[in-house]
Amino acid sequence: MFYSGIDVAKYRHEVCVVDESGNVVLQMFMNNTKKGLDKLLQNLNRLEIEVSNVEFCLEATGHYWLSLYCHLTELGYKIHVINPIQSDAFRNFYVRKTKTDRKDAQLLADIIRFGHVSETKLASETVLKLQSLSRLRFEFVRQVGGLKNRVLGILDRIFPEYPQCFSNVLAAWFT
Repeated sequence: MFYSGIDVAKYRHEVCVVDESGNVVLQMFMNNTKKGLDKLLQNLNRLEIEVSNVEFCLEATGHYWLSLYCHLTELGYKIHVINPIQSDAFRNFYVRKTKTDRKDAQLLADIIRFGHVSETKLASETVLKLQSLSRLRFEFVRQVGGLKNRVLGILDRIFPEYPQCFSNVLAAWFT
C-alpha cells in the first residue's frame, strides 16, 4: 500500500508518496493543470502503483483542491480531504516543526498512513457547481437589498417627496 500527500496551492502542488514503512518513493511537484495531473499519473504508472494500491490526502485549501479531488475521484482513487487546522495539529507530533510545501506533503501522507482520517465523499462535480451558483445568487440578492436601502436613504434626505410622485419608488431601477 502507498500513501500520497498533496500540499495544494493555487498554481503548483507538492506531492509526496510513501510506502507502508514511511519511506519516500516519490517526491515531485505538479502544476495545477491537466498536464500536471497527467505528470502525476505517469509517475504513479512508472512506479507501478495501481489505483487500488494508493490513497491520497489533500488539505482543503480554498477551492484549489476541488478540481484535483474531482479528477482523482473520477479515476477511482481513494481521497481524504482534511482541514489545514488538522494537519497543523498533527505537525506538533514532530520534533522539528518546520513548514515547507515538501514537508507538508509528506506530513499529509503520514496522516493517512497512520490512519488518522476517514475517506471523504463529496457530492458530484455538477452538484458542487450548482451549489456555488446558488450561493452566488443569494449573495447577489443580499447585495441588491442593501443597495435598495442605500438609495432610499439618499432619496429621503435629498428628495423626501419622491415616494408621493411614484407608486413604486424603486420600480425604474430594480425590476
